[in-house]
Amino acid sequence: MSGAERLSQANYKFVVVHRDKLSEEFADIVKIDSHYTNIVMRDIWNRDGNWSALQAQISASDIAELSITHFRAAAECRQSNFIEAYRWQLASYQAFLRAFNHMDRWGVRPLLSMCKDLYNLACRADYQLTTTGLPTTKIEEATRAINQGFSMCMTDREPQLSISRKWGTYSLANLLFALYLRQKAYNMCTSMIRAIKASELPALD
Repeated sequence: MSGAERLSQANYKFVVVHRDKLSEEFADIVKIDSHYTNIVMRDIWNRDGNWSALQAQISASDIAELSITHFRAAAECRQSNFIEAYRWQLASYQAFLRAFNHMDRWGVRPLLSMCKDLYNLACRADYQLTTTGLPTTKIEEATRAINQGFSMCMTDREPQLSISRKWGTYSLANLLFALYLRQKAYNMCTSMIRAIKASELPALD
């Protein structure tokens, strides 16, 4: 089996966990350092040794794009290229958001996994940028991207609260607090608290 075939096999796993709404498994395999991701990356490295040739495997499906860009991010991370790893993680996250628009509560866990990795890679990317004297923009960019997911959760119109994406609001708020405090954007913390108080959400407890 070639590296491209192995990647296709991994692609199919992403499609299946999405199709079957396997929340916990999806949340695990989208992690940049998950056991599954590490196994796939090892196999691709052992078989081809050339990641760039596999990039052509991206298809029109959001989940396929999520999968391919996820592994591309993992490949760059494996080589400590955190600026590029962040770029591919952002692309993977954006593909996920397009799919998340059609998910209910089950999609919250994978969303949170992807947001945490986006946050961590943004921090690492900005640190690498400081060593080259370039502007550090990734944390600010990641904040805007994560805020998109936060808004999709908080403003979900699903009438059944038990399956609403609103359950993800508090976890993403915690992540955004960390990002806003890191940037000393205290006014954004206040604005977010006001927005949460004005929304019909599950009880905080």
